[in-house]
Amino acid sequence: MAHVEKFTQGSVNGLSIHIERKTTNHSNPDIDSERTYLNYDLCDKEGDMNQRLKNRLAEVYCFNRADVKVMADWIVTLPKSLEQETMSTQKEFFKATVDFLNERYGSQNVLSATVHHDETTPHLHYAFIPVVFDEKKQREKVSAKEVLTRKELSSFHQDLDKYLKQQIPHIYQEGILNNQTIGIDDVKIIKKMAKEIAEKETELSQRKEHINKKIKEVKNIGVSTQNVYDVQDQWTHLTNQFEKTFLGKTIVDTKNLTHLKEFMGGVQKEAELTKKTNYNLNKKVKNLTEKIEKHTFQLEGRDNQINHLKQENRHLKQDLEETQEHTLQVRDNNRVLKSLLKDMGKTDFSMSQVEYEGRIILDKLEHDEKPRDSYECSDWKETLEENKIKRYIPENRLTQWIQQLTTWLKQLITREKQIEQQKSRGMSR
Repeated sequence: MAHVEKFTQGSVNGLSIHIERKTTNHSNPDIDSERTYLNYDLCDKEGDMNQRLKNRLAEVYCFNRADVKVMADWIVTLPKSLEQETMSTQKEFFKATVDFLNERYGSQNVLSATVHHDETTPHLHYAFIPVVFDEKKQREKVSAKEVLTRKELSSFHQDLDKYLKQQIPHIYQEGILNNQTIGIDDVKIIKKMAKEIAEKETELSQRKEHINKKIKEVKNIGVSTQNVYDVQDQWTHLTNQFEKTFLGKTIVDTKNLTHLKEFMGGVQKEAELTKKTNYNLNKKVKNLTEKIEKHTFQLEGRDNQINHLKQENRHLKQDLEETQEHTLQVRDNNRVLKSLLKDMGKTDFSMSQVEYEGRIILDKLEHDEKPRDSYECSDWKETLEENKIKRYIPENRLTQWIQQLTTWLKQLITREKQIEQQKSRGMSR
């Protein structure tokens, strides 16, 4: 029923054009422009998404990097049980959903809460800036990593389901946890595979039709050679008119000789024309044969591509089923782990976000994973140091990695400066 995707600042304008329907030339064939007037925005802020983003970013801290995810978009689809309800009932559902999202992510951070009724199924686009409060530096900052954590995503659907059942029980009863929710990446891949298969099958059909047309042209070539047999019939008809002696020899007088010369002249011209025609026809047959062989080879390649895509699609669906089974197994393992902790006398299973991220970073380091750049290295180092100060994680596990991250950070900063200097020298030339 709901899935989320994160975007960099460079992608926001394109998404704004789609969500706010700023064009009538849509790439999505499911959009019915005649129903666009039914769409509405439950965010009452002034300006469009771009202006709202600019205004809010002026109030919070954000890394000046092109790859920073400055916006996230939750897409919440109307439950099937409400598809036949009135527009006002459906709006009540979306309004309650927006209230839940505003409480969760902050109404000051919302960029759009647009409901689309002009596509296949009514759905809500809740676009927002992922903002957290940096306790260490005492300021708000943009951090999709800290807002949309694994823990957050795993509990989102259950929390939304519980909230809606409390707020609108008169229209929302069945719930959304129907095992049909999958990740945005899986949905994209499946749709892409299905689209590619359909395109390849269409192309294959067109090429087969083209080849059949060429084969028909080759068959029709034989009709043009009929003139050769017409010449033979004319010769027989002419010789039958000549007088013969009693011994059967043909008498050729002046009149018949004239007819004979005229006939032979016509035969010579017809022979030359036939020779030229045959040459052109043979050349055409050769070209058509080469084209047919080429298209046949291409068709075989297309067939193989389609079969490969279908096989990949089957594997993808199988992987998706296995992932869902794995998710259920992880949930059961989590329950068993909680039961074991309870037997050990630990009844408080809550964990701060700092400790949660610190343990993930430790696991990465202990499995030979290194930070990608100086920004990530600095972030890891600060997280581990904060865990050390607050004693969330034993100090003996943290000390050596903090030292190692300090060394790596110096190396990364030096290397990045060298790269920048090389770029500057290259531009000055």
